[in-house]
Amino acid sequence: IKEDLGCIVIAAGSHATADYQNLLKQHPCLDYILIGEYELTAKELVSSLIEQKTQGISDIPGIAFRDAIGNISATKPRDMLRDLDYLPFPDREDFPATIYPDFAFYAPCINILSSRGCPAGCVYCTERHVLYNSPQYRMRKPEKVVDEMEYCIRKYGAKQFYFDDQSFVVNKKHVMGICKELLRRKTSILWTCMGDAMFVDYDMLEIMANAGCIGMKFGVESANPEILRNIDKPLDLEKVRKVVKWCKKLMIKTHATFCIGLPGETPDTIQKSIKFMEELNADTAQVSKVIPYPGTPMYQWAMEHNHLSTTDLSQFDGAGKAILSSPELSCDELDRWHGIFSRKVAR
Repeated sequence: IKEDLGCIVIAAGSHATADYQNLLKQHPCLDYILIGEYELTAKELVSSLIEQKTQGISDIPGIAFRDAIGNISATKPRDMLRDLDYLPFPDREDFPATIYPDFAFYAPCINILSSRGCPAGCVYCTERHVLYNSPQYRMRKPEKVVDEMEYCIRKYGAKQFYFDDQSFVVNKKHVMGICKELLRRKTSILWTCMGDAMFVDYDMLEIMANAGCIGMKFGVESANPEILRNIDKPLDLEKVRKVVKWCKKLMIKTHATFCIGLPGETPDTIQKSIKFMEELNADTAQVSKVIPYPGTPMYQWAMEHNHLSTTDLSQFDGAGKAILSSPELSCDELDRWHGIFSRKVAR
């Protein structure tokens, strides 16, 4: 693209944030990298480039680039956006909104965000440890969220929404606010969400169901409490059982996610997770292999203990061949157990 158009190329996202030094060293086609949360950084950088105010670029926070003699420089970090409602609704025109459904029962299903961040510290999470690098949980106003939903119903004929927050259910007041606003306006629309068993209670789930919620995803990862402690996931497994029962009573479908190969994993702990998955009786489930992404504490742990079989990022795929080994489980063994677990999930 750069050769054909002579354009300026800007990279952003978790990988760019975690590894901007190497990316700029290895890829001359990259001119700028935006570090962390990047909407306002991109706006200010593009404005400066259009106005040809290149001298002022070093004053824009959250940018990495090569200076006049080729050295890589980074400006001061940008503070996270306090008011998410400052941002306009996402531009859903260039990439059609209806072709990215997730946990969808009805089409068109539109993805939407009501918040950013998560107070939990799960060691594999790129948003928590890389893109935002903060436990801060920021919420949009319920009125703005429902405004966007009604806009998408009118514009795209949405029949369902999926709240793709890191965890939609962190703050009870926030959830209740959105649900009450949907009910107040009589906005009759079905929706699902990425949730968390550790944050919900029955009252929250009940108003969610009344306001149109028909499904919730949540991460279990492992049925071994020690592994959950190893990954800084403050999850009570008995609470998970309760949440699934509450959801069944309220006609909310449940989707439980598991991950194998986490620190402390053994064949015995995998078997325990399989047994828990079967007893949990969620409506659907999935299992992936652990992937320690650059910039996360898990990646640092894997590198320090020489557990990665490759650093080729094209191989970092939770559904592909295992890349993380341990004294208890080789990559081949992890692949074998993933096949066993997957067949149990399929049943």
